[in-house]
Parts: sequence; structure tokens; C-alpha cells
Amino acid sequence: MSASEINVSLSACHKLPRTLILAGGVGGARLAQGFYNLYYKMALSEKYLPAIPDTNELAPAYSSTLPLHIVVNTGDDLEWMGLKVCPDLDTNLYTLAELNSEKQGWGLKGDTWSALDMLKRWPENPTWFNVGDADLALSLQRTYWLGQGLNLAQVSRRLCLGLGVQPCLWPMSLEEVSTYVNTPQGALPFQEYFVKGKAQATALSFTYRGLAAAQPLPGLLDLISEAELIVLAPSNPFVSLLPILSLPGVKQAVQKSSAHKIAISPLVGSRAFKGPLSAMLQTAGLPVSVLGLAQLYSNLVEKFFLDPQDHSLQKPLMNMHIDTVLADLELSSKAQRLALAALVLKEVPSYVR
Repeated sequence: MSASEINVSLSACHKLPRTLILAGGVGGARLAQGFYNLYYKMALSEKYLPAIPDTNELAPAYSSTLPLHIVVNTGDDLEWMGLKVCPDLDTNLYTLAELNSEKQGWGLKGDTWSALDMLKRWPENPTWFNVGDADLALSLQRTYWLGQGLNLAQVSRRLCLGLGVQPCLWPMSLEEVSTYVNTPQGALPFQEYFVKGKAQATALSFTYRGLAAAQPLPGLLDLISEAELIVLAPSNPFVSLLPILSLPGVKQAVQKSSAHKIAISPLVGSRAFKGPLSAMLQTAGLPVSVLGLAQLYSNLVEKFFLDPQDHSLQKPLMNMHIDTVLADLELSSKAQRLALAALVLKEVPSYVR
């Protein structure tokens, strides 16, 4: 879909739906960028979207004035060298700000590594986790504000504003929830499994430590109930989306929501666009395809976006009461991300004249 076609599509909308995206890292960030640019750049500039009022309040308290929110997994967060690091939040923030390294898929483009190189002089330091100099500065700023008594959502808002991003990016919870991957070698924090261990260990199951004591982000259940479109991003369900959906009341709120509920597949056939999802599905005893994802998202979505190569799965999904849309799910470029966001909006018929 070209930019002119997207403009025509926007002009046909009498109102853009209040949209909530649940997202993880790279795949979620790329889809979120498509929606963000569609809403906060194209729609605003063409006046298809009313001007957003200036406010100093925390966004969930004024959710009706912001048409798009992105709630991000924090189960991957870690303390690194005394700093609070939020990999998925940072990947989304950098991508929305168009500062991300597309080549790496994480971190900042053009970043340097002087701090990490210095830390490597002491072998006991956890330098297996790569943090560039500018990336380090952002984690320093986050940790400083948390130490001043701000919560993670307030910090996320300040970080957005500092990088010129509309304050629409939120952590899933203010409490710590840590994803552990249970392997034959024992339980590993996600970053140790994925970055240090390069996802080589067999992922037998997953534990979300701290979940019992955690609550959803204040206002998240309201965002779900007010949303007119809920999108499950093309993120790994086990380590990105299920931590969000497993928070108390979240899954039930999505099930009860009257919103259009759409999932974007992170798979083409049995191949994941990124990461170890295929192996995780196989170990979990689920089909290594969108059918496995559909089982994980049972009663949560009404429609799946599939790659055209997966057209043979349309009938089995229909038997599971899930409609399908065939679309190009490659999100390598900003144009592809924008086009996919526009296609998703076309599936919300009540917003088209």
C-alpha cells in the first residue's frame, strides 16, 4: 500500500479507533512504529486526527484524549551494573523516535562502545550484555529518576518526551515481573538465556517470577475496556505477550472487551521472523505454525493476519472461529510497517464511511 493509498484510506475514516497494542521487542516495535506514524504523524498532519492536548498528567489518566497506546513487556528487564535496563521498552522507544539500529535490531544507530570496552578490563563484569554509550546514558537517566521516587510509567513518559515521542508507551506493570526460561541446565533469566546463552538451551517451560504480587499498569484495564481495536503484535507469545496477558485481570479484560481483536503472526510457515519461537512451540507440544499461536491466544482474538504462504491454514483457523487476512508481514522498512498498520485499520469497518 503506497503513501497516497494510505492517505485515501485515512480520509475514508470518519474517526480513528482508540487502539491498544500489546508488544514485545523488535517485532512489536516495528508494528508499533507503523501505527505511531499513521496516527501521530500522517493523521495529525493531514488533520484526520484532532490536535492532542498538552498535558502533564500520566497518560492512562487521560486515555480518552490519546488515540493510540502501546503497552510493552517488562519481563525481560534486568539490573545491569546497578542500572535498571528495560530492553523491550527501549527498543520500542528508539524505534518510535527513529533512533534505533535497524541492522542490530536493538540499541541505537551510530552508538559507540567506549564504556563497555573499559568494563571488559575486569572479567567479572557482565559484559556479555551489550550496552552502547548512548544506550547506557538512557539507562542512567531511568535509574536516576527511579531513585528520585518516580515510577516506571512516569519515567517512560519523560523518556518519550525527551526523545520527541508522544507519551503513549507504557510498561505492563509498575512491579517487577521477571521471565525465567526453564532449561535442562536450570532456570535462567531471559537475558542470560537469550543473549549470554544465545538461546542454545532447550526452553522446556517459562516462569514469570513476581507475577503473583504484581498488578497491571494502573489504568491498563481501563485502556482495554475503552479500546476499539486491540492488536497483539508479532512478538514471541511465551516471553513477550503472555507475561502481559498473565497479569491479574488482563486476559479476562481482553476477552470481555468489545474491541476488534487482531493478532499479527510472527511466523511464516514454521519459521519465525526473529528469535527461537519455532523451537519453543515444538518443545511446548504445539503446532509450529499459526495454529500453535491460535491455541495460545484462545478466546482472545477474532482475526489473524497471516503471510500468504500460510493460506492453507485459513480453514483450520476458521474452524477455531478465527477469521484471517492474508498480508505481507515483512516489516523491514518503515513503508511496510505503515502499510500493515493501514491494512489492520481497514479491518475495523465501523470506522470507514
